[in-house]
Amino acid sequence: MILIDENRWQNLPNHKMNIPRTLQSKINVLLFSVVLRILSLQSLCIMRIFIGIIFCISVLFSSCSKPSNPKVRIGYLGVTSNLPLFVALEQKMFEQNGIEVELKKFESSNLLGQALVDGQIDVDAGTSSFVGLALAQTSASKMKIFLSIVASEKNHMSSLLVSPTSGIDSVSQLKNKTIGCFPGAAIKTFTTLYLKKNNAWGEQSRLVEMPPPLQLQALESGGADAIMCLEPIGTIAKVTKKAKVLQQGAIEKDIFPQWVGGYYSFNAKFADENPEVAQKLYSIFEESLKNIGNDIVGAKKTLLKYTPIQKEGLAQAVSVPKFFMGSNIDKNGFTIVADTLVQYQVLKKKPILEWYSKD
Repeated sequence: MILIDENRWQNLPNHKMNIPRTLQSKINVLLFSVVLRILSLQSLCIMRIFIGIIFCISVLFSSCSKPSNPKVRIGYLGVTSNLPLFVALEQKMFEQNGIEVELKKFESSNLLGQALVDGQIDVDAGTSSFVGLALAQTSASKMKIFLSIVASEKNHMSSLLVSPTSGIDSVSQLKNKTIGCFPGAAIKTFTTLYLKKNNAWGEQSRLVEMPPPLQLQALESGGADAIMCLEPIGTIAKVTKKAKVLQQGAIEKDIFPQWVGGYYSFNAKFADENPEVAQKLYSIFEESLKNIGNDIVGAKKTLLKYTPIQKEGLAQAVSVPKFFMGSNIDKNGFTIVADTLVQYQVLKKKPILEWYSKD
């Protein structure tokens, strides 16, 4: 058994660790620097995060504050009557006015006009007047016309063609024959009227709608006895001698001496919701018409890209109709076409068309 002397234990010296002041100071300095370093690293990290957030916000707001160019959907047909659109495209008028264009090519006026009233396109470039009048029976409020296309015997759009080896020399010989025509109810109706007026329509007469690339082939193969075509097919046939022109300006000669054959229009909702863009587009086509008048040779070169024409000589030879806008637009011409169609009971009534005004 071990005995402990409590008095001795209490008298033992205090064994508290004594650290020199110099060493203690160094330790304090070291600890302080470590703390500062930690704080500085945290501040740097926070600063970097803060800068990153500011940068992201600035990029977001800058992108929001800078609107992209408006995109406009334009539908068209690959025919010479769409020269105003072709010139505007090739001279980059849309880009110069901050407008992005989405082109949509159609094979018939019916499809083109219907696409406009259905809201599938914003601008209808070159629908036939017949289709417009037919659509206006129920959808006049959905389209606003701003440009008219007017043909005459001199500035014709239509031609009646036959095969060079057919032996057909007069229109009356086409009675009870198969006649091909440009797709759509418009030319089909006008062709029927033309044949009837020239005593060339019989009980066995047949009209077949054919897209332009197939028309001359149909004559060559015997798939059609004649073709009622639109430019540039008539000029191509004449220059290349792949077909004989039986009547140049057939529709213009016997149906409509001043034929308002087509028009350009806006989708009404698009024009109402985008007034500034509509005004820009109107001004672009105004400028295009001026450029066509000042340089028809240069304007016709655009046909090489957008129509079946492949040689510049053909492009310069084609007939081009007249174009009118604003106060010069031929509203009476639409009335004459409408009256004719009502007379032949193609239309039930004469519709009231709506016009686009820039002002």
